[in-house]
Amino acid sequence: MNSFIKNKAVAEQTIINNLKEIYEISSEDAAKIDLLALVEVLDKQKRPLLFLPCKEAKRQFLIHQYVSVLIYDKNNKLWLRKHNEYDREYPNRWDVPARTFLHIGESVHDAAVRILKQEMGLRADKLKQGSVCTASSSTAFKQLHVFYIHAPEQFIEKKMSNENGYYYTLDELNFLIQDFLPDAFTPELLNLWKAQLLFPHPE
Repeated sequence: MNSFIKNKAVAEQTIINNLKEIYEISSEDAAKIDLLALVEVLDKQKRPLLFLPCKEAKRQFLIHQYVSVLIYDKNNKLWLRKHNEYDREYPNRWDVPARTFLHIGESVHDAAVRILKQEMGLRADKLKQGSVCTASSSTAFKQLHVFYIHAPEQFIEKKMSNENGYYYTLDELNFLIQDFLPDAFTPELLNLWKAQLLFPHPE
């Protein structure tokens, strides 16, 4: 058993023990909790504290770790994807292409690599870590870690033919958000726009 798997197993058992104490439940019930549905909660100094179910972290307004990956073409246009009309959280809204909570044992970089492959089918060879959007009530208490990557041409050609996605320039987004359709975008995307983190490089 390699050290990562061993440490992950220890972390999972520690989390199960913590959940037993917090919710006063049996070992059997604690073992049934979906560990992938847990989020890493931070203290006020942004230090890892414990893992809790996502709904519980949100209910208590606790700071928790989150990763967003932004994808660009060679002209630094930003790829956004549109949620379909059946999406439970943000139907028909434009969003960042890949975002996720941290799984147990993951670093923020590990989470970015995982979600980029899972959602976009892209390798993370040229993935760059950017700034952090500090957790606040406006970010739903998510500590947002932003990553950037420029997509290969074949990815761009494939995505340009997809009606649920589009490459935006900064000017286009500024117009749509400021003057036209701010409600067409998810809160997370709007937070990154307000923090000026959507376009880290000059266009």
